[in-house]
Amino acid sequence: MSRPRLFIGGVHGTGKSLLSKQITQILVGKYISASKLLRWKSKSKKVDNIYRNQVVLSELLQTCTKEDSSYIIDGHFALWNKDNKCEEVPLETFVSLGLSAIIIATSPPQIIHNRLKHRDDIKYKLEDIVSLQAVEMKQAKYVAKYLNVPLIIVDTANVMEIKNLMKQIIQMKPYTRENLL
Repeated sequence: MSRPRLFIGGVHGTGKSLLSKQITQILVGKYISASKLLRWKSKSKKVDNIYRNQVVLSELLQTCTKEDSSYIIDGHFALWNKDNKCEEVPLETFVSLGLSAIIIATSPPQIIHNRLKHRDDIKYKLEDIVSLQAVEMKQAKYVAKYLNVPLIIVDTANVMEIKNLMKQIIQMKPYTRENLL
C-alpha cells in the first residue's frame, strides 16, 4: 500500500498553507512548504528563473523526503516570472514526488487580491491574479492527468467545500504510514 503524498497547489494568497496544515492534522505526515524549503523571504512573487528555481526545489525535496513516508507539500503549478508573465512550473518538478493526489486551492480573485495586500503590503493587479490562477489551474489539470492522480479543487473561501474536502481526507487516514506499521 502506498503512503499518501498530497500536493496542495494554488496561487499566492489562496490559503494553501492553512489548508495544508489542516490536512496535516488529520493525516499523519509531514508538512513541507516549497517556499520555506527554498528559503523564499521576498514578499515579491516574481521569480527570476522558474526552471532553475524548480530544479533546486526538486533536489531539496528529494533530500528531505523518504520513500515510505506521507507528505503534504504546498507549492505552485504556475508563477510570475521576472517579466511579470504567468509561467507554468515544469512537469518534471512533480514527476519524482510519487503523488497520490493533487488539491488545488482557489479563491475569488478579489479575495486573493485583498489577502495579498494585507499580508505582503503589495497591491497586485486583479487581472494578473486572474491570469495566474487560470494558468495554475490549467497546469494542475495537465500534471494530474499526466501522473494519473485525482485532482480535487477547493474554494478556500467556501467553508462547505473545505468541510467536504476534510471528509475526503479523513477517508485516506487508514493509509498513513503509522496506521500501516
